[in-house]
Amino acid sequence: MFKKGKKVIDLIDRHYNLVLGCFNSFVSFTESFFSSGASEKTMELCNSVDMLEREADAARRGIVDSFLDGAMLSQTRREVLQIVEAVDKVANKCQGIAWHLIYEKVEFPDEIKPSISEILSITKEQLDKLTTALNTLFDDDDSLVGDSDVLHEIKKLESNVDEFEIRAIKTIFKSDRQLALKNHLKEFISRIADISDIIEDISDEIQVIVVFRKV
Repeated sequence: MFKKGKKVIDLIDRHYNLVLGCFNSFVSFTESFFSSGASEKTMELCNSVDMLEREADAARRGIVDSFLDGAMLSQTRREVLQIVEAVDKVANKCQGIAWHLIYEKVEFPDEIKPSISEILSITKEQLDKLTTALNTLFDDDDSLVGDSDVLHEIKKLESNVDEFEIRAIKTIFKSDRQLALKNHLKEFISRIADISDIIEDISDEIQVIVVFRKV
């Protein structure tokens, strides 16, 4: 049982680190896409995002297989699986956006690039705080009950992302571009901002888990 538990904990750590790596590669990919389009460097970064998402998915399946093999108590399995499935959506979203930007040859106007970069920067800050919250959840959930500031900070940061998303969309629709192009750009801006929403949803999951542990 100890060996099974150690194996799944290692897989959980591996999965989370792969998702973090996938997001960081996505940020680098976006910066390269903004500056040089679908260049060789951009394609390498896109492939890196894709590879890390696939590896994260394999780790996620390994966690499920370990649970089927009896690792951890049933309540803990349920909690962990909720978190793992939610975290996995971050990598899925990064992979999907990256490939669609390449396939659809999206051209972002210079005036909205700073807002998108700010969205990604704030989202990275959210992930840093999520890492803290998850470490606390698995090591000392009592402190999350007594002091849930880190979860509130994640939500506040998501609101900041919303502001930059709205700013970018307003800038697009004030321009004289064709409506179809405006809507196309709006879709991608919102999809990038969706990563922040996913992280906020994970913080909500953590809060629910903590509450039920105390019932």
